[in-house]
Amino acid sequence: MTTIADQLPVPLLRSLRVLPLLSALLLGGALGVTGGGFGGTTAHPAPAAAPPPGRPASVPSSTYSTSSPAPAGPQASATSTAGTSWGLVVGLGVVGALLAFGFVCALYEEGAGQPRGAQAVRVQVLFENGENVKRQLQLLARRHDPDAPGALATLLRESALLLLRHKADWAYGTAERRAAPGENEANSLVGQWATAARAAFETQTTSQYQNGDVAGGHEHVVVPARTGGLYLAVTLAVSATGLEAAQEMGGPARDVEAALLALSSVGSEHLLRLEAVWSPDGEGEFLSETQAILRYPTLAPL
Repeated sequence: MTTIADQLPVPLLRSLRVLPLLSALLLGGALGVTGGGFGGTTAHPAPAAAPPPGRPASVPSSTYSTSSPAPAGPQASATSTAGTSWGLVVGLGVVGALLAFGFVCALYEEGAGQPRGAQAVRVQVLFENGENVKRQLQLLARRHDPDAPGALATLLRESALLLLRHKADWAYGTAERRAAPGENEANSLVGQWATAARAAFETQTTSQYQNGDVAGGHEHVVVPARTGGLYLAVTLAVSATGLEAAQEMGGPARDVEAALLALSSVGSEHLLRLEAVWSPDGEGEFLSETQAILRYPTLAPL
């Protein structure tokens, strides 16, 4: 798979990898490039153990009492035999249903204490001329506080749909899914991805994270406008349960689209953690091609 780093001549690429800091300075890479982000975690209560199955109810007797003695003879004997057969069938059916119910309850008890299947998903996209995407991400950070009920899932849905609406501006990107043995491991992987994305800039000028207050948490610092460059980088890192297994869709663009569609449908009951990071965040500020290669060398053309 061709990546963004493959677009540079080999001698120049080697020099950038040997001296990334000095190369960024000489080629216009701004160390103080800005970034923005929002996110948080969703607390899910541990599933309660199922109550033990109750004792099977006693099967009612199939004996019938009458006020008058049963008539003697062949007809009376046939009637008694038919009644006994029907009663036996009904009794066996009730017992079978109770046994099946107990078996299902036992299976539920066995799986109730197991951790829910969790996945970590990361989508990274480099946009050409992403000014509108940047403004919309800033607007989402301002409007939705992750501390509010359901706001984290709303942020994820709106972010994923925003990236899908601007598919025409995709330049490079990648999508990655990893199954995790538990929710904590999935959340930890999302945290690592978010840290790596934030390492691409020095100053975070827009932020909206959980702080225990639904009325606060949003911060936005206005920096002097800088022009130049072309690319806007956006990273969505999510851990969730209930996602289908990843499937190869036939190319990086389709993989990114499939991942975003899957993330846009994750509800609050399945969302564990969301981290959205974008860079640059300053007015009129974009990454040059060289900066993009230095910071995101593994992305593929879309």
